[in-house]
Amino acid sequence: MDIWHRLLPQALCNTPGGRGALDARSCNLCVTCAPFTPDHLTSCLDEIVFEEFNFGALQRLPAPAGAGLLYHAESAAAAGQAAQAGAGTRETAGPSLASSGQFAALVVDLGYSCTYVVPMVRGSAIQSAVRRLNIGGRLMTALLQETVSFRQYNMMDEV
Repeated sequence: MDIWHRLLPQALCNTPGGRGALDARSCNLCVTCAPFTPDHLTSCLDEIVFEEFNFGALQRLPAPAGAGLLYHAESAAAAGQAAQAGAGTRETAGPSLASSGQFAALVVDLGYSCTYVVPMVRGSAIQSAVRRLNIGGRLMTALLQETVSFRQYNMMDEV
């Protein structure tokens, strides 16, 4: 909470174009959350965003879905630029999934303690197909330490 009190006023004051400070009521906030976040925590987040900081609207996305949407937006922009660049030449860029509005992705979010697999179709995550695997960076690091220590070097005491 202390981090939010410090960063959000700075973010609202440092607007692009030097327009001055923004009012939080006129701003929308987009927050990424881990999939399968308990409802109690999301309701606490809603309470903080609306009652403490007075934001106008809140959009909650699963973190992998946010990454997938960002990738989709960047690939659509790249497809548009490629089509504009090829318009004056004989070679033109073919239709892409991003430019045609059809979008499907499988986003794999590998974290420290777990991995989330999130399928996305047309920009939205399919909640019934989201999976959590209890394999993460911590387990992979421990496996690597064990393998290297078994071979020749003792790395089990390293962190």
